[in-house]
Amino acid sequence: MYESQFEEKLYNERREKLRQIGELGQKAGLTAAAATYPNSYAATITIPELRATYDPMTAEQFRGRSGGGKEIEVAIAGRIMAIRVQGKAGFAQLQQAGQRMQLYVRKDDVGEDAFALYKAARPGRSRRRKRLSDADADGRADRACFFTHLSLQAMLALPDKFHGLEDTELRYRQRYVDLFVNPEVREVFVKRAAVLRAMRKFFDARGYLEVETPMMQAIAGGAAAKPFKTHHNALDLDLSLRIAPELYLKRLVVGGMDRVYEINRNFRNEGIDTSHNPEFTMLEFYQAYANYEHLRKLTKELISTVAARSERNHDLCPPAKLTQTESLFRA
Repeated sequence: MYESQFEEKLYNERREKLRQIGELGQKAGLTAAAATYPNSYAATITIPELRATYDPMTAEQFRGRSGGGKEIEVAIAGRIMAIRVQGKAGFAQLQQAGQRMQLYVRKDDVGEDAFALYKAARPGRSRRRKRLSDADADGRADRACFFTHLSLQAMLALPDKFHGLEDTELRYRQRYVDLFVNPEVREVFVKRAAVLRAMRKFFDARGYLEVETPMMQAIAGGAAAKPFKTHHNALDLDLSLRIAPELYLKRLVVGGMDRVYEINRNFRNEGIDTSHNPEFTMLEFYQAYANYEHLRKLTKELISTVAARSERNHDLCPPAKLTQTESLFRA
């Protein structure tokens, strides 16, 4: 079960910390289960929203925003990425939605039991905070004092905080670890979602209808690729997972749907590496009464429009207009 004695020792240490957390929760009137693994928390703001609101403020502006007092009540949630305890105070890094916030907790502010709960936490645990205080000289929300709640204890240690998760195979096998250890990986998911939204807006604005076609097909057509095989028990029929949606989209055009498109999954039982997946997403669109000149112009507009709408900086070179012969010599 354990790869080393060190890993076993670390796991047992965290089990002991979890037991301590349960005892502190029971002392506060909770059950052991509710104290160690609560199932909900009503957050009022996210870390990105908090930073966007309070980071630009000076100390004077912060005090004015809090009505002359020193505290603003908020409730945020996130994952502890690092934690340090120094006597009666401590610092922690809380991460949520790809952004981090440094926390400062003092025993005199939160009380003995809450501070004991803070010391029992370990990196990887989900944590919740309340009460933003004027703790930094420049009024930044960074390094604030909070009342502490713990949600879920991580029983396994995070990868090395200095080197992160560098093993390529492990990053793809345990994508969830890669996501919270390397915040920049989250941007890939954010950009992909922005691209898909922009594609749909582009085609919808031009009168195209988004459709869904069968994933399991009797004949895997529309491309030259090896399909995955499956069997339909109710029909006693051998089927293939589709390698392309082409044939069914063309049938819709024949049926009178002049403009259709589909963004969906395809499956090709072929090679695999970090940039090629047998299961992948494809866009296909069809338009009646148009030739390749129309589609070439539309494709050019699609790429430039999606690049602009995805709200990311793109350096796109103007596409060259070449004949098939010219393109062969350019290749």
